[in-house]
Amino acid sequence: MTKNNQGFNLLEITIVLFIVGILAAISAPNFLVWYRRNQLNQSVSEVKGALIQAQEEAIRRSEECDVDITNNTISSCISTRTLPELINVGIDTDGDTPIRFNLRGVLVDEDGEEKEENYTITFSSEDVPEDLCLRVFSPLGIIRQGVINNGNGACVQP
Repeated sequence: MTKNNQGFNLLEITIVLFIVGILAAISAPNFLVWYRRNQLNQSVSEVKGALIQAQEEAIRRSEECDVDITNNTISSCISTRTLPELINVGIDTDGDTPIRFNLRGVLVDEDGEEKEENYTITFSSEDVPEDLCLRVFSPLGIIRQGVINNGNGACVQP
């Protein structure tokens, strides 16, 4: 007489669940870093998109267009966007906020004079080992993405 196996016994199910639990515990930290890095890249893309859109809109409308980045909110003459809360955004504008483009798409200060200094916007998250940055070069308003050099804190092109 043969015995019919109708499924798994409790010991087999327990062993499989134990192995799945170990694999989940090993992969969870890597998933968290991947998720935060994805949010960081998305934030850089959002700000870069807002800057390009504001520059194009200033040219199209033939009037100045501002981009203000405060408290993870990007406000421009066109729209307002919100960045993830766990992403830290810093902006070095030499006291000039917001970032302003004139009717030629050139960076200008609050008096409408062409800026001589570049803007640097930094992005960081405590879970991601490398910080990202955007440089807005004056006066043409060329926007480049880079990585923060931990040695001197400069924004360098990868």
